Amino acid sequence: MKNTEYVFWYTDEYYATAIDCLMEYCNLLEPEQKPIFFSSSKVDKTKNNIFFITAKILGLGLEELLDYKDEIKWCDDNGITVIYENTWESLLLSIPENNIQEIQDIIPKKFKIFCNFSRGDVQLDDPTITPFLKYAVDVMFFPMYLGHNMELMKNDTWNIINPSKNIERKYLFSLLCGEIRKPHRYITLAGLMAENLLADSFYTTFLRNHNEIDEDLNNPLFPSDDFINNKKHLQDFKYYNYLNDNYYDKIMVNKLFDFPYTDSNEVSLGDIDEDFRIPIQMHESYFNIVFESFEWNAICFFTEKTFKPMLAEMPFIICGTLYQNQYLQSLGFEIFPEIFDYSFEDHDQNYLHYIEEFVAEIKRVSELPLSVFEQPSVLAKVKHNKELITRLGSKEYVKSRLIEILS
Repeated sequence: MKNTEYVFWYTDEYYATAIDCLMEYCNLLEPEQKPIFFSSSKVDKTKNNIFFITAKILGLGLEELLDYKDEIKWCDDNGITVIYENTWESLLLSIPENNIQEIQDIIPKKFKIFCNFSRGDVQLDDPTITPFLKYAVDVMFFPMYLGHNMELMKNDTWNIINPSKNIERKYLFSLLCGEIRKPHRYITLAGLMAENLLADSFYTTFLRNHNEIDEDLNNPLFPSDDFINNKKHLQDFKYYNYLNDNYYDKIMVNKLFDFPYTDSNEVSLGDIDEDFRIPIQMHESYFNIVFESFEWNAICFFTEKTFKPMLAEMPFIICGTLYQNQYLQSLGFEIFPEIFDYSFEDHDQNYLHYIEEFVAEIKRVSELPLSVFEQPSVLAKVKHNKELITRLGSKEYVKSRLIEILS
């Protein structure tokens, strides 16, 4: 079978996308890269021609199409597919908040949105989302490719994939909080601290360095400190007093694992995102708590944060969007009802109650005998999850999905 030849069109300057990286990973033919010069550009229609609009401002979403009206018309005239490439982010961050009708008027004839979401998510019924859902292509397998990146780094002294099976357990759980300015993270961390549940755990937090970026500080990847504005809303939170008293001294701080830089209270993660790494302390824990990227009523999607404990072959529980733990099952993964009670996810009307019940569940689990983590069913499930995530991140699978979604 003849390999498909691709032409990736661009304006001004070519920026490599996640697609380029994955095509190289899968040994697909390197795409030809051609600038759009409109009437002087020649289109070879025997090849797969694609114009990528890569998301540049996180959260602006399809409003970015308005900057490419002429290019979109040229693509329509030449039968070229236009792809809005927001691969690493949730569908929610592709949905525009403004200029809706103007955007809908210029939607390309052949159009796709590459993003992350879960089919069946109740949030997809939101009337602000449904007009754009038909263009959305779920590329959840892209973050699974990070397993390959983790494997490449496994000899790094602070990235551990396959340790000895005789490793000593030192912690009840591990928790890699990520950017701690995100409200659902700092609120939940306050509850865990207030209940003294971190005493026998390993946890990390970090603050992204705002001073080194030109991004809008309202960008959710680089969130601003909104605690003062949230105070009135949070006063009904069970652990509000602890949160208020310890916010700046204990919660909003860097607590890193073996990073090569610890002299600043904010960190820049650099070109190779250390956030993808797995510390040995995760393996030294009985289970992992995942603080996913979005909270409660956002669209469910999964990142490397969920895939890390799978690669580490351990049970885990997610604090994130509604029913995020259960949605994993629709992807073929196993969750752990023999350990965790997931009823905290039923609090779909009250965000703070969701977090309070999550903290209560971690407290309950902390009082269980450690033997619950060694049950035969648990061992079988962690093995299954590791095998599945490895298969879904394999070159063969990624290649087949890439060919499918680029066609």
